[in-house]
Amino acid sequence: MSGCYPLVALAGVEHARLALLVGLVDPRLLSVLIGGELGSGKSALAMGFLDFVRRFDADVTVRKLQAPVDVEALTGGVDFARTLATRSVVRQRGVLDDADLVVVEHWQLLSPSAIQALQAFVERGGGLIATANEESPHPDWIASGVRAEMGAAEPSWLWDRIAWDRGVSRGDREQDVFGALLSARSRIDGLDVGEAERRDLETVALDLGVRGHRAGSLLVRAVRAHAALRRARAVGTEDLEFAIRCVYVPRATRLPAPPAESQSSSEPRPRPRSHGSPEPRESTVVSPSSVHLDEPRVRAAKAAAARSRGRHGSTHSSLDRGRCVSTRRAAGQRGHVAIAATLRRAALRPGQRPPVSIRPDDVMLRVHRLHTGSLHLFVVDASGSMAAGAMRSAKGAAIQVLRRAYTGRDAVAIVGFRGTKPELLVPPTRSVARARDCIERLPAGGGTPLVSALDLAAKLADRERRSTRREVRVWLWTDGRANVLGDGTPGSAESVAAEISEMCRVWRRLGIVTYVLDTRPAHDKRGDARQLADALGAEYLGITARVL
Repeated sequence: MSGCYPLVALAGVEHARLALLVGLVDPRLLSVLIGGELGSGKSALAMGFLDFVRRFDADVTVRKLQAPVDVEALTGGVDFARTLATRSVVRQRGVLDDADLVVVEHWQLLSPSAIQALQAFVERGGGLIATANEESPHPDWIASGVRAEMGAAEPSWLWDRIAWDRGVSRGDREQDVFGALLSARSRIDGLDVGEAERRDLETVALDLGVRGHRAGSLLVRAVRAHAALRRARAVGTEDLEFAIRCVYVPRATRLPAPPAESQSSSEPRPRPRSHGSPEPRESTVVSPSSVHLDEPRVRAAKAAAARSRGRHGSTHSSLDRGRCVSTRRAAGQRGHVAIAATLRRAALRPGQRPPVSIRPDDVMLRVHRLHTGSLHLFVVDASGSMAAGAMRSAKGAAIQVLRRAYTGRDAVAIVGFRGTKPELLVPPTRSVARARDCIERLPAGGGTPLVSALDLAAKLADRERRSTRREVRVWLWTDGRANVLGDGTPGSAESVAAEISEMCRVWRRLGIVTYVLDTRPAHDKRGDARQLADALGAEYLGITARVL
C-alpha cells in the first residue's frame, strides 16, 4: 500500500502495535480498538498494520472503512434500482461478505446497527481494527474485542527477540517480525495459564468489577499469545499485565481501591492552624484520603438531572449518527435514505400504478437519536487555604466522583486554581487514569483566584455544550474563601465579593449543572461555600474525611 508509514518504523505507538501483533499470533484476538487523543498516530498505525498484514499473508482480504458507515453497505441488502427494473428481488453483497479483516476509522461515528453488524462479523471469525478519539464520546467496544491505548511504552524484549538494530533495513526488519510471528504460532499450543495465575486473574476481575465470563477466556488467549510472541517457556507476570490492560481494564466498571498507607507512629502529625494563622506560601502535595459524600443529596441531584436530560447524558437528533427513531421528508437535505418509508410514500401517491416511480418529493430520510454522554468538569481549589487536611479530602472526593464517571464511560476535565490564575490541567478526555494521576499530583499553595476559575470553567463548559452537545456537570471543590481579583491581583473582601456576585449571575444564565463541595471540616464550616452554591444556583454537598 503506497502512502502509508511502515508498521515496524512507527514510534510512540508501541503498546498498540504490540496488541496488533499479538492478534496475528492468535487470529481470535484480532479485534482491537486503538484509542488515543487527536494526533496521536492512530490512523497511521492502522494503515501501517493493514499494509503489514498484506505483506505477511497475501491471501487475507482486507477492507478499509471510514465512519459513518451505512449498515446496508456492511451487510448488503436489496439493490432497489435493479429490483425495480427487473421486477424481481436482486440482492447486493456487503463489505463484510468478502472481507477477512476490516479496518474502521472513527469508531465513535458508527451507529448501533453498524456496531452490531461488526460484532456479528467478529463472532464469525473476522478480524476488526478500529480507531477512536478519546476526546469524543463513543460507544463501548465490542464484547469479543481487546483494546490498546496510544503512547504506552513497549517492552524492550520485542525488538531484542527479533534481533533488530538501527542498521537493519525496513525489509529485513519486517522479515524478522514475520519470523517471530510464525514461531509464536507454533509455540502457543504448548503454553497454558496455571491454577495460581487463574486465581490471581479472578481476583483482578472482581476488583475491577468485570462482568461475564467471556472476558476471562479472551484474557487467557491474550496471555498465551503474548508469552508465545516473546518466546517464553512459561507464562510470566508481564504476560498477565499485558492481557489485563488490554482485556480487563476496558471492561472495568469500577476503579480498584488504592492500597492503604500506614502512618508511622513516630511521624509527627500536622498541627491544626488557628483561624488567624497565615496561609502557607509554599506548594505542598498531599495524598488523597477516603471521604464520604452526602450520598442522598448526590443521588437526588443526579436523578433530577437525569429526568431533564436523559438517563445517561445528553441526546439530540441527527441525520447520520445514532439510533434511527423516526423518518422525515428530505426537502433537499442530505442524509441516510429511509428506503421503506420512501417506497411507501411513493406507492400511496394518488394515481400511482406499478411499476412504482420515485420522485424527489417522495424521498424520506432517517432521523437518528445520538447519545453524546456527559462531561464531568472538576474545578479544584488548590490555594493555601486548602491546607493538608482539606486538600486531602478534596482529592479523595474527586477520585470518588471519578469512579462514577469511569463507570458511566463519561469524559472528564480538570481545572485547578491557585496563586494568581487558574489552569486547565486536563482537557476533556475519557482517560480516567490520566485524570486520577493529575488529581493525586496536584499541589496546594498560594492565593485563591476563584473569579477567574469560574470564568474559565464557564467558557469551557459552554464551548463543550456547543461543539459536542454533551451535558456538562461542574464539580467545584472549595472552601468559598477568595482573595484574588479576576485580573490576578489581590483584592479586598468587598471587591472580590462584587466580582464573584457578577460572575454568579453570568453562571446562572448559562444554566450549568453545578455541585459545590465544601472542603472545610464539619466543625469549622463558616457558610462561605454554601453562600457560593446559592449564588451559583448549585447543589451544596458536604464531604467528611475518613481514615483509610
